Amino acid sequence: MPLRAVPNTQEYTAEVRELNRRLAAGGVAPGYFLCESPAEPMPVRQETVSKNSYLIVDETGVHGGYLMQAQPFWVAGETRLVGNLQMPISEGVVDKRYMPVGLYILRTVKREYPLGIGVGMGGGGSKQPLPEIQRSLGWRVHTVPFFFRVHRAGRFLREIRALRQPWWKRLAAQAAAGTGTGALAIGALHWAKSKRHAALRAVPVPGVWPEWTDGIWLAAREEYSMIGVRDRRNLDWLHLENDRRSVRFGLFDGSREIGWVVLLRTSMQGHAQFGDLTVGTLVDALTIPGYEGAAVEAATKLLGELGADVFVTNQSHRTWVRSMADCGWLSGPSNYLMTTSPELTKLVPDIELDRVQLVRGDGDGRVNL
Repeated sequence: MPLRAVPNTQEYTAEVRELNRRLAAGGVAPGYFLCESPAEPMPVRQETVSKNSYLIVDETGVHGGYLMQAQPFWVAGETRLVGNLQMPISEGVVDKRYMPVGLYILRTVKREYPLGIGVGMGGGGSKQPLPEIQRSLGWRVHTVPFFFRVHRAGRFLREIRALRQPWWKRLAAQAAAGTGTGALAIGALHWAKSKRHAALRAVPVPGVWPEWTDGIWLAAREEYSMIGVRDRRNLDWLHLENDRRSVRFGLFDGSREIGWVVLLRTSMQGHAQFGDLTVGTLVDALTIPGYEGAAVEAATKLLGELGADVFVTNQSHRTWVRSMADCGWLSGPSNYLMTTSPELTKLVPDIELDRVQLVRGDGDGRVNL
């Protein structure tokens, strides 16, 4: 029964629904199911992002699938089309008979997009089946650093799930939250790491992205060995104007346009890590060189104004990593991965990894936020 990849169309809706039922019965989390209402296929172009849904089938039915985001990246000084693999799903996680599905997905993607990338991967990090398979096929697996900043320490100490086990951590967190000592300690830690930057003016971007964002992209791109193209056309796709969950701001030094940020505010309910906290995410950002720290400081202030209890982000470029620390953000363990195919790894060798920029806005990293 040979496997084959086919577009996810209405023809397969019943079989997709049945696969999702089997995945749920096997303990797969709700956010990792195949789409039962596929969108119309998008044409793939060199200059702009497109996303299409595919299924892995044999004569017995549907056994997996994935999203392929064909995306222009600035790589080694040129714009190149990269296959950004998202949400790969295999019935092999609940039924060993279908273990070959994951390998088939990777081989199919590599054949269509020699320059391939994966971003995200979720809980378990590099020990998840997909990055393990990718590593065995010669893909590079790299962890994208995670940063956080506590805004409301009392709620953070009461709700954050990492402090609930073992029992003595739970009691210590409750005591710190109740007495205020936790807030003082966390505030001192953030303050000790903070440096001051130029104050920027933040202006909401309510509609399509303005023309001046093209100038930001052209001024910034040479600083990166690899980054998803962030010109106006691609921003309109990556960060849609009708996305009610995210908030977009242009950043100005006086009257001069210097960059932009995209933020997300999520009220969690019983989340595995964040409990019932309100989480603010720095999803994406870009500035002209030299303003990265000021942008992080502006984003930090804006996330507080949005009412978040704790702020989180993933950043990989050395300047943004340094800027997070300069603005009092702390680093924590990360399960957000970047994997690159052998062909893409050759263009961006290990020595250039600290000049790669991968953020939540590049992959399926917003699924759990």
